[in-house]
Amino acid sequence: MYELGRFITDKMKLQRIKRTDLVYRLGYANMNKGLRALDGCIRDGFPHPFVNQNLPKALNVEASQLEKVLETTRQELLDEEEARERKNFAPHLWVITERASPTSITMAVITGLIKKKVRLPKELPTLPFEEQLERVKGIVKYHYFIDEGQYPFFGKITGYYFVHHFRENVRLDVKGNVVKRETTPFKELEGFITIGGRIVPEGLLKCLRKGQG
Repeated sequence: MYELGRFITDKMKLQRIKRTDLVYRLGYANMNKGLRALDGCIRDGFPHPFVNQNLPKALNVEASQLEKVLETTRQELLDEEEARERKNFAPHLWVITERASPTSITMAVITGLIKKKVRLPKELPTLPFEEQLERVKGIVKYHYFIDEGQYPFFGKITGYYFVHHFRENVRLDVKGNVVKRETTPFKELEGFITIGGRIVPEGLLKCLRKGQG
């Protein structure tokens, strides 16, 4: 439970306020809707704007006190997100191409080429960063040569990102020269296809493929 959830439940217990009573105090006319919003606050940490506006009065607390609780909760959520990113992160190369969208989204997703990743040696993160960078420069030149400067469905390769940290990356040209160092999170776009007019995310498509195997 996040700080907001602990704060709400503690105040309810101290003042002997039932969930339905608090929903009424918050000003909800629809009890079920109010209970869902309240449970979301306690479970997820971020209240609906309507709840946020009325919670101080409903719990007999100062708005400034609630704001401190919300700030602590926001930090908890950020820390949790960072922990997830650290756990799931592995250094890799991301191929930059002349086309932002593939010529065939369906085929790019099915073949796994929608994610323009190049795997790197597992031992790479154990090396000093400058040594990592030198090895990656060689991998970039080799990849560009082997693929003849083209990436399937996306056209000409124009560069690479060496994503060495979940919040840092280095941009390289096709010859492996450093173009730019960035200290912002690198976000990869998830691929998708459309079936019957509906978007099917790549993650779901992978599950479907596994189920068929």
